[in-house]
Amino acid sequence: MVSVDSMPSDTDKNKSTKNGANSITVMSGYSDNGDNLSVDQSSKKSKLSNLKGAVFITSLAGFSLLFGFGATLAMAKKKDPAMFAKTLVPSREIPETGHSFAARALAWGTLYSVSGFSLFCFGIWKMLGVHNLIEFREKMQNLFPQVKPKKFAQNERTEFANLTDLMQYIIDLDAKEKRKKQSLKSSLSSGVTEN
Repeated sequence: MVSVDSMPSDTDKNKSTKNGANSITVMSGYSDNGDNLSVDQSSKKSKLSNLKGAVFITSLAGFSLLFGFGATLAMAKKKDPAMFAKTLVPSREIPETGHSFAARALAWGTLYSVSGFSLFCFGIWKMLGVHNLIEFREKMQNLFPQVKPKKFAQNERTEFANLTDLMQYIIDLDAKEKRKKQSLKSSLSSGVTEN
Protein backbone atom coordinates (compact mmCIF):
# COMPACT_ATOMS: atom_id res chain seq x y z
CA MET A 1 0.00 0.00 0.00
CA VAL A 2 1.28 3.44 -0.91
CA SER A 3 0.16 6.49 1.03
CA VAL A 4 -0.20 9.73 -0.83
CA ASP A 5 -0.14 13.14 0.84
CA SER A 6 -3.30 15.07 0.14
CA MET A 7 -1.35 17.98 -1.35
CA PRO A 8 2.07 16.90 -2.63
CA SER A 9 4.36 19.50 -4.13
CA ASP A 10 4.49 20.21 -7.84
CA THR A 11 7.77 18.36 -8.11
CA ASP A 12 5.99 15.13 -7.11
CA LYS A 13 3.61 15.41 -10.05
CA ASN A 14 3.40 12.34 -12.26
CA LYS A 15 6.16 10.38 -10.44
CA SER A 16 6.01 6.67 -11.00
CA THR A 17 6.96 4.29 -8.18
CA LYS A 18 7.89 0.70 -8.90
CA ASN A 19 6.58 -1.82 -6.35
CA GLY A 20 7.55 -5.21 -7.69
CA ALA A 21 5.71 -5.69 -10.98
CA ASN A 22 3.07 -3.02 -10.22
CA SER A 23 3.51 0.59 -11.28
CA ILE A 24 1.76 3.29 -9.24
CA THR A 25 1.37 6.85 -10.49
CA VAL A 26 1.25 9.62 -7.91
CA MET A 27 -0.60 12.75 -9.06
CA SER A 28 -0.49 16.08 -7.26
CA GLY A 29 -3.61 16.90 -5.27
CA TYR A 30 -5.23 13.44 -5.20
CA SER A 31 -6.88 12.49 -1.92
CA ASP A 32 -6.67 9.17 -0.07
CA ASN A 33 -10.42 8.64 0.06
CA GLY A 34 -10.68 7.41 -3.53
CA ASP A 35 -11.67 10.67 -5.17
CA ASN A 36 -10.01 10.93 -8.55
CA LEU A 37 -10.70 14.66 -8.76
CA SER A 38 -7.74 16.77 -7.72
CA VAL A 39 -7.90 20.32 -6.41
CA ASP A 40 -6.23 21.54 -9.58
CA GLN A 41 -8.69 19.67 -11.78
CA SER A 42 -11.75 20.85 -9.86
CA SER A 43 -10.65 24.48 -10.09
CA LYS A 44 -9.98 24.03 -13.81
CA LYS A 45 -13.41 22.45 -14.27
CA SER A 46 -14.99 25.29 -12.31
CA LYS A 47 -13.22 27.89 -14.44
CA LEU A 48 -14.18 26.02 -17.61
CA SER A 49 -17.79 25.83 -16.45
CA ASN A 50 -17.82 29.56 -15.71
CA LEU A 51 -16.28 30.26 -19.12
CA LYS A 52 -18.89 28.12 -20.87
CA GLY A 53 -21.65 29.94 -18.99
CA ALA A 54 -20.23 33.33 -19.92
CA VAL A 55 -19.90 32.36 -23.59
CA PHE A 56 -23.47 31.04 -23.62
CA ILE A 57 -24.96 34.18 -22.04
CA THR A 58 -22.89 36.47 -24.27
CA SER A 59 -23.86 34.62 -27.44
CA LEU A 60 -27.52 34.55 -26.36
CA ALA A 61 -27.46 38.31 -25.73
CA GLY A 62 -25.71 38.93 -29.06
CA PHE A 63 -28.19 36.84 -31.05
CA SER A 64 -31.09 38.52 -29.25
CA LEU A 65 -29.67 41.94 -30.09
CA LEU A 66 -29.18 41.03 -33.74
CA PHE A 67 -32.66 39.51 -33.99
CA GLY A 68 -34.26 42.56 -32.37
CA PHE A 69 -32.38 44.97 -34.60
CA GLY A 70 -33.20 42.99 -37.74
CA ALA A 71 -36.87 42.70 -36.80
CA THR A 72 -37.06 46.46 -36.17
CA LEU A 73 -35.47 47.23 -39.53
CA ALA A 74 -37.83 44.86 -41.32
CA MET A 75 -40.82 46.42 -39.57
CA ALA A 76 -39.68 49.96 -40.50
CA LYS A 77 -39.17 48.96 -44.13
CA LYS A 78 -42.56 47.26 -44.28
CA LYS A 79 -44.34 50.20 -42.66
CA ASP A 80 -43.06 52.91 -45.03
CA PRO A 81 -40.81 51.66 -47.85
CA ALA A 82 -40.54 55.08 -49.54
CA MET A 83 -39.24 56.81 -46.41
CA PHE A 84 -36.96 53.87 -45.67
CA ALA A 85 -35.39 54.25 -49.14
CA LYS A 86 -34.91 58.00 -48.60
CA THR A 87 -32.91 57.41 -45.41
CA LEU A 88 -30.37 55.16 -47.14
CA VAL A 89 -28.72 58.08 -49.00
CA PRO A 90 -28.47 61.66 -47.66
CA SER A 91 -30.54 64.24 -49.56
CA ARG A 92 -31.76 67.81 -49.19
CA GLU A 93 -34.89 66.65 -47.41
CA ILE A 94 -33.05 64.36 -45.01
CA PRO A 95 -29.39 65.44 -44.69
CA GLU A 96 -28.41 62.54 -42.45
CA THR A 97 -28.68 58.86 -43.29
CA GLY A 98 -30.60 56.56 -40.99
CA HIS A 99 -27.44 54.61 -40.26
CA SER A 100 -25.46 57.63 -39.06
CA PHE A 101 -28.42 58.90 -37.02
CA ALA A 102 -28.89 55.49 -35.37
CA ALA A 103 -25.16 55.15 -34.68
CA ARG A 104 -25.07 58.60 -33.09
CA ALA A 105 -28.17 57.83 -30.99
CA LEU A 106 -26.69 54.49 -29.89
CA ALA A 107 -23.39 56.14 -28.90
CA TRP A 108 -25.09 58.84 -26.82
CA GLY A 109 -27.54 56.37 -25.29
CA THR A 110 -24.73 54.01 -24.32
CA LEU A 111 -22.72 56.86 -22.83
CA TYR A 112 -25.69 58.10 -20.78
CA SER A 113 -26.77 54.67 -19.55
CA VAL A 114 -23.30 53.38 -18.62
CA SER A 115 -22.18 56.61 -16.95
CA GLY A 116 -25.52 57.06 -15.17
CA PHE A 117 -25.62 53.55 -13.77
CA SER A 118 -21.92 53.71 -12.82
CA LEU A 119 -22.55 56.97 -10.97
CA PHE A 120 -25.57 55.42 -9.24
CA CYS A 121 -23.53 52.38 -8.12
CA PHE A 122 -20.64 54.56 -6.97
CA GLY A 123 -23.02 56.74 -4.95
CA ILE A 124 -24.59 53.71 -3.23
CA TRP A 125 -21.12 52.29 -2.58
CA LYS A 126 -19.92 55.53 -0.93
CA MET A 127 -23.15 56.05 1.05
CA LEU A 128 -22.80 52.58 2.54
CA GLY A 129 -19.13 53.21 3.36
CA VAL A 130 -17.93 49.78 2.23
CA HIS A 131 -14.49 48.90 0.93
CA ASN A 132 -15.04 45.58 -0.85
CA LEU A 133 -17.80 43.31 -2.14
CA ILE A 134 -17.89 41.16 1.00
CA GLU A 135 -18.64 44.21 3.16
CA PHE A 136 -21.25 45.33 0.61
CA ARG A 137 -23.01 41.95 0.77
CA GLU A 138 -23.01 41.95 4.57
CA LYS A 139 -24.33 45.52 4.69
CA MET A 140 -27.13 44.72 2.24
CA GLN A 141 -28.08 41.61 4.23
CA ASN A 142 -28.37 43.77 7.34
CA LEU A 143 -30.39 46.49 5.59
CA PHE A 144 -32.96 44.31 3.84
CA PRO A 145 -35.18 41.68 5.44
CA GLN A 146 -34.20 38.10 4.90
CA VAL A 147 -36.39 36.18 2.49
CA LYS A 148 -37.57 33.04 4.17
CA PRO A 149 -38.06 30.05 1.91
CA LYS A 150 -41.65 28.98 1.41
CA LYS A 151 -42.57 25.87 3.33
CA PHE A 152 -44.36 23.47 1.06
CA ALA A 153 -47.16 21.25 2.20
CA GLN A 154 -46.34 17.59 2.57
CA ASN A 155 -48.25 16.61 -0.57
CA GLU A 156 -46.97 19.46 -2.82
CA ARG A 157 -44.42 18.70 -5.50
CA THR A 158 -41.33 20.86 -5.89
CA GLU A 159 -39.49 19.10 -8.72
CA PHE A 160 -40.71 18.31 -12.21
CA ALA A 161 -39.26 16.25 -15.05
CA ASN A 162 -40.00 18.85 -17.72
CA LEU A 163 -42.13 21.88 -18.51
CA THR A 164 -45.08 19.74 -19.63
CA ASP A 165 -45.08 17.96 -16.28
CA LEU A 166 -45.09 21.32 -14.46
CA MET A 167 -47.96 22.65 -16.60
CA GLN A 168 -50.01 19.51 -16.05
CA TYR A 169 -49.43 19.78 -12.29
CA ILE A 170 -50.61 23.42 -12.31
CA ILE A 171 -53.72 22.51 -14.34
CA ASP A 172 -54.56 19.63 -11.98
CA LEU A 173 -54.02 21.84 -8.92
CA ASP A 174 -56.26 24.54 -10.41
CA ALA A 175 -58.99 22.01 -11.22
CA LYS A 176 -58.84 20.63 -7.68
CA GLU A 177 -59.12 24.16 -6.26
CA LYS A 178 -62.12 24.91 -8.50
CA ARG A 179 -63.86 21.71 -7.35
CA LYS A 180 -63.29 22.72 -3.71
CA LYS A 181 -64.79 26.16 -4.36
CA GLN A 182 -67.75 24.63 -6.21
CA SER A 183 -68.47 22.19 -3.38
CA LEU A 184 -68.12 24.98 -0.80
CA LYS A 185 -70.49 27.19 -2.81
CA SER A 186 -73.03 24.42 -3.22
CA SER A 187 -72.89 23.52 0.48
CA LEU A 188 -73.33 27.18 1.44
CA SER A 189 -76.19 27.70 -0.99
CA SER A 190 -77.93 24.52 0.21
CA GLY A 191 -77.43 25.66 3.81
CA VAL A 192 -79.00 29.04 3.03
CA THR A 193 -82.02 27.53 1.28
CA GLU A 194 -82.71 25.14 4.17
CA ASN A 195 -82.96 28.02 6.67
